Amino acid sequence: AIRHEAAPAYPGHHKEAGYNGIDLAKCMNCWIRGVHIHNTDVGILMTNSVLSTITDIKFTSDRPTCCQGHHGHHAIDISASGSMLVQNIVFSKTNFVHALTVMSMSHLNVITGVYAEGCIFTGDHHGNAPFMNLWDNISAASVQRFFEYGGNDDVFPSSGRGETAWNVYANNGSHGTVNHFLGVLPRQQNPSQPWTPWNHLAIIPFQATGPVEVPQGYEYYLHVFDSTPADALRGLSKGPVKKTPALLKPMSPTSLWAAQLLKRAGEFAPAFLDSNLWVRACCCTSCPSCNCCKAGSTLSENKTDCGMPPGSNSPSPSRPFLSGASDASDASCNQVPIVLLLMACLCAFITLN
Repeated sequence: AIRHEAAPAYPGHHKEAGYNGIDLAKCMNCWIRGVHIHNTDVGILMTNSVLSTITDIKFTSDRPTCCQGHHGHHAIDISASGSMLVQNIVFSKTNFVHALTVMSMSHLNVITGVYAEGCIFTGDHHGNAPFMNLWDNISAASVQRFFEYGGNDDVFPSSGRGETAWNVYANNGSHGTVNHFLGVLPRQQNPSQPWTPWNHLAIIPFQATGPVEVPQGYEYYLHVFDSTPADALRGLSKGPVKKTPALLKPMSPTSLWAAQLLKRAGEFAPAFLDSNLWVRACCCTSCPSCNCCKAGSTLSENKTDCGMPPGSNSPSPSRPFLSGASDASDASCNQVPIVLLLMACLCAFITLN
């Protein structure tokens, strides 16, 4: 753990004293794993790096906030880096100005399995056109500020093309329970610039409750529910409209990244993906040699082999959001929209660490 026990109240944006965590640069095949970071200004900074993993990280704070309710500046900042896997991140009642940041042409990164308990989450696009990053299986007490971005006007556009948000939602107090899906869009940036930021942004699903302003010339792909007001969709290049379910729940598969990893890597995928009912229901036809799919075996017989503690019916509690599990009766690999397969394939060489 990295604990700043004597850290004073957070002084505010760009007024930090330097109670920081981990700073790595020019890394390849590196990892940060299993770290609890407490009362930090900047938790983890990865710069000019590739093919590395940040996983099993928890952020907490008990120091007083600034007047805007923040406990710190950046939790995780990915700058000028590509093919990074940021996975199983927990924020426990700890608000950052920028919860998770991509910037400076960072691309083909996967941010998956994020649970912000009792706090907000911002997917900060900090400038110089980060592009084609996947934001996957993310829940927080609020996602209304998901597209708030930092950086000065001289680093516009905040985002390049091809950003994808899959199963980003406000939860009902626990990860996996949906109160409301992401229903906001990025605000317009300097209209005099010769480029269109956020082009080909995909949000699946998208659930607006009122009108959404979309500048002319923007191309978005939104998977919407029929309860979304018609005037909220004006000017959008939208995807399919689906009937609003009586009970909202994450789309299947819960994690697009996990589903594509299983489909691509099969039995060579990490063990934690080979240990749940969703795997058996969804992917055993394409991966009959996976541990939990072998002929004559049952899930209970293979729990230890699959990386699950004996007697457990769910993924290890220390890594609760990695499996991409969903209700087996609702699971179907075929539900992944075709438009996202290209995105998933481009992310396919993410490290399997």
